Amino acid sequence: MFRYWYVILPVQQMDYYEKNIKSITCVEYNSHFVELGKKLLPKANWVCGNAYDKNLLDDLVKKFTGSAI
Repeated sequence: MFRYWYVILPVQQMDYYEKNIKSITCVEYNSHFVELGKKLLPKANWVCGNAYDKNLLDDLVKKFTGSAI
């Protein structure tokens, strides 16, 4: 299965996000995609696991922000 994510933001929005986002956490089930993602977004926090796993999400909430989307 192939997944493609495209995010196109106007310059004004990119400037806003670059100034206001403190960290990005990515959760991916496939370890090969995690390795690829680390090359594409090296500053992001990468977690190899199931995004629907409640225990994983609870741990991420405690570790990083105090809230999850």
